[in-house]
Amino acid sequence: MLFDWKEIALVFESFYAKDWVQVSTAFAFVIVILFTPLMYWRISQKLKGDVKKKFVEAAFDIYGVVLFLLIAPVGYLALYFFGSQSKFMLNDPMAWVCFVGGAAAVYDLIRARLALKSAKVSTRCNERTKYVFMLERLTKLALCLSLIPLLYGMVMIGVTNLMDPTSINNMLWFLTFMITGLAVTYAVASKTLLLVSQAYASNPELGC
Repeated sequence: MLFDWKEIALVFESFYAKDWVQVSTAFAFVIVILFTPLMYWRISQKLKGDVKKKFVEAAFDIYGVVLFLLIAPVGYLALYFFGSQSKFMLNDPMAWVCFVGGAAAVYDLIRARLALKSAKVSTRCNERTKYVFMLERLTKLALCLSLIPLLYGMVMIGVTNLMDPTSINNMLWFLTFMITGLAVTYAVASKTLLLVSQAYASNPELGC
């Protein structure tokens, strides 16, 4: 018996179009991020000395970026539960996560590229040169990919604020939710690349 993919798609769309599904998804997103420090803490317990100190500092920097992405979901969840917002799709917070995460990633990657330019000037061995060029390639790739959530978030913020929510295809909400993953991933990756790039820029011996 052949599947009726059109009917399956309609059932799937009607499921994630429900307010409680969207609210539950945003709530799960918040909970996962709030529990992330436990993972950092477990890792830090296995480290010692300067390595542990540097890891804790880096973890605070990276988690600070991710925590900043919670502002929109938490704010809109509060509005929803206090009855100020009857439909969660209106001013969808996930679009803000895409925009803020993408913008943070682009900002950090630009700073990383500047740090790597400085690191190239102080290059003293072939191994170091190879690492710096590898970091430059990774930074350039991450910068291109970070533009996806940034530009998509900008468009969807306009769409969800300027259009009647009932006229917006629910598939866009699902797509927005998927792209938040890209925003979070590159917000973290860009901060990591920035920290490594700054380390190379500040220490001419690093990598040799």
